[in-house]
Amino acid sequence: KKLAMLSSKLSIAESYNDGVEEDNDVSSDRDPFSHLLRFPEEYAPVLHELEGVQDARRRLDQDRIDKNIVYLDRLNQDLSVNIKERIESDMLIDKLLSTRLDIVQRQLVSQVEAGFKSLQDELDEAKERLRIASEKLFQAEVDAEIQLKELQNQINHECDR
Repeated sequence: KKLAMLSSKLSIAESYNDGVEEDNDVSSDRDPFSHLLRFPEEYAPVLHELEGVQDARRRLDQDRIDKNIVYLDRLNQDLSVNIKERIESDMLIDKLLSTRLDIVQRQLVSQVEAGFKSLQDELDEAKERLRIASEKLFQAEVDAEIQLKELQNQINHECDR
């Protein structure tokens, strides 16, 4: 930046010096500091050399920037490929997990159905036992009534005698 400033001051001074040399008497009357803006001719080659160095540095910096851009583009492409692979692997993992989940759900459903069937069978057996017990109870009640009538008849018959 300092070189650029010196270079611009040099070019301003040279253009000013060109105008001053033509009208040296008039400008010194107008500006008492005009002699300070003049650069000796011996500084011009140094400043031109510094401009060359500065241009070389700018080119080097631009080359570095271009190389960095290429490198970053390559990294972005690699990253894109990695992201796509990761997405595909995530999709495969999701599919595998959903398949496993389906298997587990089917197993649970079959176990629940087997449990319900077992409970239904037990309920049917209990209903059958209850029906048999009810029939036996009814039969015992009928038999008890018959025995009661027989005993009453027998007691009545003995009482009558």
